[in-house]
Amino acid sequence: MPLASHRLDLLLVPVEPEEQRDIAPLAALGEAQGWWTGTAPGPHANRLGVGPFAAVRGEVSQKPRLYANGLGGFRVQCGACDAPAARALGRSMALGRGLGVPEVRCDACGVRASAAALTYAPPAAFACAAWTLVDVASAHLDPEASALITHAWGAWRLIARRVA
Repeated sequence: MPLASHRLDLLLVPVEPEEQRDIAPLAALGEAQGWWTGTAPGPHANRLGVGPFAAVRGEVSQKPRLYANGLGGFRVQCGACDAPAARALGRSMALGRGLGVPEVRCDACGVRASAAALTYAPPAAFACAAWTLVDVASAHLDPEASALITHAWGAWRLIARRVA
């Protein structure tokens, strides 16, 4: 049986799945605060509250992609009846690859909904942009850092991802 990875990444993604968002303001904020320098931790990285981290990385795509836990996977449930929906999500994602957030039909109740409306555990999200803090020590951002990020980048959510 594989062991859980010691590496934990934190991803900051916009709340709205289809929203096109530039990562430049977030990169500039982190540089100005001394949280990072380029892709490396900066002199004030500890002020983020995530403990030491290895690197930062930003990405932007034209179509939303799923940001979720890697190692150990995640559970997916229908938002209408709470039935397991991983199989239905997998089918929808395979059919709609590269076309945006797929629509999923629940096998149990038949309700059709956006894949973004399903319930994921641990949390997952579809987004067109992500800012990743690589190999963090803690999954919690400092409240002051969170407020500064929201002011510079707009509404966002935090996704924790274990990586093999």
